[in-house]
Formats: sequence, structure tokens, C-alpha cells
Amino acid sequence: MILPFPNLRPFPASARKSLPPQEARLWKMEESLWSGGLSQARASTAADAVFLLPQDPCPLRGIDIWTVWLDQARWRSVAFLDRSCMRNGDTIALAYRVSADRPGSEIFEALCMSSFHLRDGGWLRVSHQQTPFA
Repeated sequence: MILPFPNLRPFPASARKSLPPQEARLWKMEESLWSGGLSQARASTAADAVFLLPQDPCPLRGIDIWTVWLDQARWRSVAFLDRSCMRNGDTIALAYRVSADRPGSEIFEALCMSSFHLRDGGWLRVSHQQTPFA
């Protein structure tokens, strides 16, 4: 895989092992949004979540998120770069740069952020935003 950010390297596996278990679990949930199946993504996302995606002119909520999801080809490869995590009480925000590609498309590069909230003892994604690089 060719990374479009030549001076950056993907988050190394050795660094992932040093993450607190809770944070590592959230990064794995975030990766499943990109590379996992629909059932994995839905299971980790709140029913009232809000997504801001570059191809849609307005925020997506509820079933609209998954309707758009089903219309898109799956990502073939995804690399998260410049990962950042911030926790405030029962909310955690993950911010990162993504480089992803899918069959028949150019490499997609964006700044992304997902927020997770602790509900009933489990973490659920309550928002996701993708801001592509021009």
C-alpha cells in the first residue's frame, strides 16, 4: 500500500499495545467503521448518532447513515495517522488523519473525528465527521 502522506507512518503496532485497554478498544471500534461490515459498524454506533460525510449536503441521523453506507463500495485499505484521543467524563473523542482507498476511486484523505459516549456500561459512537483534504 502506498501512503499519500510521505512523511508520516501508520500508527505502529508496538505503540498500539501500550494504549490503555479502553482506548485500544475504541480505536478497534473506529477501524471497524471503515473496514468492517455493516453489522459491526451499527453495533458500535448509537441509534441517535450524527454523521457528517463529505458526499452528503446535510448531517445524517439514524437509518440515513446506514442507507448511505450500503450504497458505497467497501474500503480496500485504510491507514490512520496522527491519532489523538481525549476523554472528558463519559465521553471520548478520537481524532485522526485517514488515508483510504476503494476499488474504482482515488485515494481518500481526510481529517476525521468520532465521539463515543459511555451508555449502559458500553461505549457507543455518537458522532463521526470526515473533512477531506482539498
